Amino acid sequence: QRFEFSGNVRTSSVEFGDVDNDNDMELLVGNVDGVLSIFKGANSKPWLTVTGLGSIVCISVSNVLQKTSMDTIVANVEGHLHHISVTTNENGVPSATVSATSIPYNVMCLLPC
Repeated sequence: QRFEFSGNVRTSSVEFGDVDNDNDMELLVGNVDGVLSIFKGANSKPWLTVTGLGSIVCISVSNVLQKTSMDTIVANVEGHLHHISVTTNENGVPSATVSATSIPYNVMCLLPC
């Protein structure tokens, strides 16, 4: 199946994870232009798109903050980590809250990107 996505993608910028805590895995794809697309189910169009994330080099979906929901973390080549929290409203419409922090170069070197 083909997905509607454009741009250059690093292999470390593709991830599967349950970003909305519905016990189903979503496909996450980020490109060097700072666009993260999240695909849900067999839909070829993105369920949610987040922009302005810098040149994405790495995506991780894990329980980083040790809470009940999964965290989506995006690292970019500019030295920033973006924490993305995905929620859906009562009609099932998704939205994303993004927070960013700078990371020192010595930490950036440890990322598996």
